[in-house]
Amino acid sequence: MSISVQNITKVYGSQYALNDVSLEIEKGEVLGFLGPNGAGKSTLMKIITCYIPQTDGEVRVCDLNVKSQSNEIKKIVGYLPENTPLYYDMYVKEYLRFLAHVHKIPDRKRRVNEMIEAVGLELECHKKIGALSKGYKQRVGLAQALIHDPKVLILDEPTSGLDPNQLEDIRTLIKQLGQEKTVMLSTHIMQEVEAICDRVVIINKGELVADDSVQNLQSRTSHKQVVRVEFDSEVEESKLTVLPGVSEIKKLDGNMFLLGSMALTAPSSMQDSPRNKSGVSPAAHLSTQAVLAPDRAEAQTQRRTRTGTPTASAETQLGRPARSAKEPILIQKVPKRGRLRPKEEAKEEAREEARPRTKVPKAARQQHSSLQTLQPAWISPGPPQQLHP
Repeated sequence: MSISVQNITKVYGSQYALNDVSLEIEKGEVLGFLGPNGAGKSTLMKIITCYIPQTDGEVRVCDLNVKSQSNEIKKIVGYLPENTPLYYDMYVKEYLRFLAHVHKIPDRKRRVNEMIEAVGLELECHKKIGALSKGYKQRVGLAQALIHDPKVLILDEPTSGLDPNQLEDIRTLIKQLGQEKTVMLSTHIMQEVEAICDRVVIINKGELVADDSVQNLQSRTSHKQVVRVEFDSEVEESKLTVLPGVSEIKKLDGNMFLLGSMALTAPSSMQDSPRNKSGVSPAAHLSTQAVLAPDRAEAQTQRRTRTGTPTASAETQLGRPARSAKEPILIQKVPKRGRLRPKEEAKEEAREEARPRTKVPKAARQQHSSLQTLQPAWISPGPPQQLHP
């Protein structure tokens, strides 16, 4: 048994981050660890990698106890935390050579080149880590977790920040490593779980809620649908039970209900229709429309048969009086905008506003205005001239 977790509990003050969690992971198995934020995924990973101690319970990694044999466990475990701690002032190759020296790897140069090629750092290996993007920093963190060839890999969201071009390569690399090593990874992406993982463990509020293979979980949840509906007026539950496909009914506050049903099947012609691009089966979608708003479904049917005729249901829902079918629809014309100013005029106004202006004293401005009012514009200033008779 590569990893054995028995009745692990972790308490912070009065809050239980983990509450009596138990699981086991075999060699050559890729385990997907799912759960919402704050569920306890990272806490359990830190306990397995000997970063924090547990409050109660026992954890063993390759038959080594995390409390009494933590140094030996760190030699055989590769850990990629959620926030990768990197030395931003070091170059990529320099950082990996430093880690190879810490782990006492014999052929360090060859091993560093292998990790750079494996995680796709060929073009960025001569840069400082601080100058890399988030995706390349994540690849450097993955390389440091793999450089000492560990037996157990603990990866906390390993594909976070990767671009789509390299995402498939990293998934393929993890899948290949899972054939020889024990891999435990946390993620929020269901497609990633389906592509990589052999088994799924779901945790919520510090407790395990599911532990099964990917195929079994898919078969357990894919045949059931739950729809939340709300009615304008009070509806009896007996009327909802007669709806096709409805197997469970739960009343919520007011006129809201939860309707559970098995996935309904439809004719092949309807399933192959190009309009059916959602994950819900067409028959279930139609029954949901009928439950949500029977008037709306009837109005949609009338709209398909009579193109251009307004429906009365939409009018009454908005509180307006219903129009007759022959009454024309008035279309209000929107006035056109005025002519736009040319770009040259806008640029000239911007230059005029940006031009520096000299501040004139108030007394000088008043004297200048009085001279302009007394003296006509056609009289030029100058000394008085003598007029001869």
